[in-house]
Amino acid sequence: MAGFGRLVSPGFYNHFLNARCLLTGSYQFISTKAIKQLENEFFPNKPKKPLTPFFKYMKIMRPSIVNKFPGYKSSDIVKELSARWALEDPEYKFKLNKEYDTEYKEYMVKLIEFEKTITPEQRENYMKIKKNIIKKKECKEDVTLLGKPKRPPSAFILYMLNQMKVQKPVIKNKEYLKQLSIQWNDMNERDKQQFIDQAGKLMDQYNKEKVEWNQNKIKESHKSDSHEQFSDVQNKNKNI
Repeated sequence: MAGFGRLVSPGFYNHFLNARCLLTGSYQFISTKAIKQLENEFFPNKPKKPLTPFFKYMKIMRPSIVNKFPGYKSSDIVKELSARWALEDPEYKFKLNKEYDTEYKEYMVKLIEFEKTITPEQRENYMKIKKNIIKKKECKEDVTLLGKPKRPPSAFILYMLNQMKVQKPVIKNKEYLKQLSIQWNDMNERDKQQFIDQAGKLMDQYNKEKVEWNQNKIKESHKSDSHEQFSDVQNKNKNI
């Protein structure tokens, strides 16, 4: 996408690819989010996974960090917690890991019991809608392969890419993404504005290129129709 490239730094694409790895499993982030929402609608009582050791540590320690450093932004708090976690007493980490193992086993028992309450009809309806979400995602990818301009990243994704340049993640991808989401939600509007403005410029460029792409597709379609009509006339003349 030409406009996208003009508005970002040369190293942006490497970070963007890294971000895509953070945001994708077998499906893109938006598809995963839609599937998660679907799951919550179908199975609102499904047991929740326990917090991982690091996020449990964050939950425990965050209030004391906020009190000790009242001027810290959310991003500063997370950096402080990450640094402390890296230097934390191994025995304490071991304790949190043991707690997580116990909680996860309890979660699995509850999950198995919950699975028994799901009717075949519920499961079938859920899978049908889930497949449709995935199919739409695959169709979008097919269109992109045909040269359609790719939708630019949101303000949050731009913020995430910026953070990845400033500090490489030292925790698992899912945890890092969750961490950045917390930071973003806690940011004031003034700090968010630079990313919102950049996302707006990228979206304007994307909309212009999308119009050009659509116009080119129409022209190509007309050329294709004309070629087919010409071929039909030639074939008819041969048969006369």
